[in-house]
Amino acid sequence: MTSRARRALTRVRRDESGITTIELLIATTLMLIIMTAVLVSFETFTTTSGANTLQNDAQDQARTLSDRIADRLRNLARQSGVSVAPIDRAGATDLIFTTYDPAGASGSNSAGIRRVRYCLDSSTASNETIRMQTQTWTTATAPAAPTSTACPGPVGSGNWNDSTVVAEHLVN
Repeated sequence: MTSRARRALTRVRRDESGITTIELLIATTLMLIIMTAVLVSFETFTTTSGANTLQNDAQDQARTLSDRIADRLRNLARQSGVSVAPIDRAGATDLIFTTYDPAGASGSNSAGIRRVRYCLDSSTASNETIRMQTQTWTTATAPAAPTSTACPGPVGSGNWNDSTVVAEHLVN
């Protein structure tokens, strides 16, 4: 072997440009730190996005509900000649009023008058709901308004005809 060949072989042996175990461990550790940061950021984004979606849905339900209540309260003006109190109860979490419902006209209640109640059901603090209850009748004179203040009030004879959740997942 010539001296030139020996020098080339020595140069190749010294120039082993591979990755050492230490370099591999450092690179792996850095990759794990970066991946953890990315995944934590993604989880935070997903959680925040879900909470925003629920809040937007609740706000949309509240807007729709306030529009519905306003429409029904406007119908109070149509009750000429009817001997029913337009508002039976108006409290912080309970509203009972009479409204005009032409589709509900039946029997001697030809004007189609009915009672509507909106109340806050706070029996589950983490999932408060607003309920709508209605009372219809077929007689010429209106029955007395149900006196129960529980939300929802009892459904059945002499009480509310139905009970419907109109907004849920409310947070104050």
